[in-house]
Amino acid sequence: MPLSVQIKHSRAEYAVFMARVIRFEREAAIRAQDWDKLISYMTVSEQVGQMLMPDVRQWNGKATTTVNEGLKRSIHDQDLGGLILFDKNIVDVRQLTTFTHDMQREAGDIPLFLSIDQEGGVIKRIPGGTNLPGQMALGATGDAALAEAAGQLTGEELKALGIQINFAPVLDINSNPDNPIIGIRSFGSEPDLVTRLGLATIKGLQQSGVMAAVKHFPGHGDTQVDSHLGMPVLTHHRERLDAVELKPFRAAIENGVEMIMTAHIAFPAIDNEHVTSLKDGERVPIPATLSKKVLTGLLREELGYKGLIISDAFTMNAIAEHFGENTSVERAVSAGVDIILMPKDSAAAHQTLVNAVNNGTIKDETIHASVKRILEMKAKYGLFERNQTLAQKLTQINGIIGSKEHRAVEQKIAERAVTVLSSREVMLPDQIQQGDRVVIVAAEQDQANQLEKQLLQAANNLSLKTEIALVGQGKMNETLQAIGKANYVILASYQFRNVASQFGWSDYQTLINAVNKSNLRYTLLSLGNPYEMIYLQNVRSGLAVYGKQEPNTSAGIKVLLGQLKPGGQLPVQTD
Repeated sequence: MPLSVQIKHSRAEYAVFMARVIRFEREAAIRAQDWDKLISYMTVSEQVGQMLMPDVRQWNGKATTTVNEGLKRSIHDQDLGGLILFDKNIVDVRQLTTFTHDMQREAGDIPLFLSIDQEGGVIKRIPGGTNLPGQMALGATGDAALAEAAGQLTGEELKALGIQINFAPVLDINSNPDNPIIGIRSFGSEPDLVTRLGLATIKGLQQSGVMAAVKHFPGHGDTQVDSHLGMPVLTHHRERLDAVELKPFRAAIENGVEMIMTAHIAFPAIDNEHVTSLKDGERVPIPATLSKKVLTGLLREELGYKGLIISDAFTMNAIAEHFGENTSVERAVSAGVDIILMPKDSAAAHQTLVNAVNNGTIKDETIHASVKRILEMKAKYGLFERNQTLAQKLTQINGIIGSKEHRAVEQKIAERAVTVLSSREVMLPDQIQQGDRVVIVAAEQDQANQLEKQLLQAANNLSLKTEIALVGQGKMNETLQAIGKANYVILASYQFRNVASQFGWSDYQTLINAVNKSNLRYTLLSLGNPYEMIYLQNVRSGLAVYGKQEPNTSAGIKVLLGQLKPGGQLPVQTD
């Protein structure tokens, strides 16, 4: 055999031998939970891959609900450390359980962090799961034990489905009624209430074996811009931030929270650096996600936080439009972010980080510290213990997802939350009576249909007649005519994902004036942000249920029928 062939053969054998040695050493490091040793055997690609958590919504024009070739390539080519799931990835609980199981099998020796936004209320993902009434409903109950139960049952369901991280609870204090994105996602407008219920929810999630990822640090509650769409700037002085926005985050850190999500919001009192926007060439402030002063100086050094820092989604305009993704990814990691959530181009983000490490722009020590935190947390939450078969998982979910016990908590929160809204001092709203002709007025047909169905089911012995009318859409005359024939009017209001002061309140005021003038029995039924009393006058009868989901609306209907007394306390300021 020629010498060159022998050398080539020997090199190939040596490469195979070394690959086996490295695999053995990696396995030994994992068994010993020696993360420094494991990192020493990881390539730069593998290390920075642990710091990426993209979404996988589509491949070849179809929703990703199985481990397809596109997902396989992403996991392996980018050495991904985690993924976030959305409703488009979910068909039902059996499919989701199978999907998460198969993704972990594809991941190799270092498991994936699988995450989801399951706040409850308006932000939910799991079909067939327990549909909690939402955080502001919990705020109206004021009950920390219920908040803990909500966190625990949510965690139990997510863990059974193969998900380890829940991006909840929201610790933003919704002190601004014009906030277009938080609203009923918050527990309320008082720092003490948000802190108390936030800590209870974190405790419940952690007890169930799911990590709570609180958001949005340092606070998204007092903004009038949705960071999905633009760049919010919070101009409060530092003393105000300490007293309000930072209070629940500080308490969460002191009580062992393990993941904090950053906000794409600028806080000039902490970091007043400005850069030139790629969008329009204007000078724009640096948001918290890209600020070393916020993430390392404030969060790590001043507040003493030791856990994981994850960014909010990099697809949001506050980041995407102004800074450019590659620069943003590099800057976020340099600022202190451990995990980049939802880069617009995860392959490019991965290569950007590899290049930054190789050329010394980002120090090895920065990457190693983040990767070690990630591996430690994966071990703490049992991800390296792969001892359940898919068949066992599928059998287990039947008694957990949407169980009778979980539904009972769901109903209890919704019923305890119902709150009287009124311009007068009353304890109860106007009641629906035997034989009433009830007109249900709503902005959307689906909302009206749901209320009508629930009303007829709950009052099957009252011989009610019902009619649906719509507010807005040029239908005022038609709606007023329907109201003129009614004995009772349910006027449903849903304000969310817009600035409250710019909502179409004039139509609602016209209808309230009409029912007051006719002396009709009625209730203004607030299904969203409960700020109606700021903008509407002379509301004689009103209720807030803090969501348009079935548990919330069902509880409101029970109050209107006299089957339930409203005991909730409004958790936001309306004066």
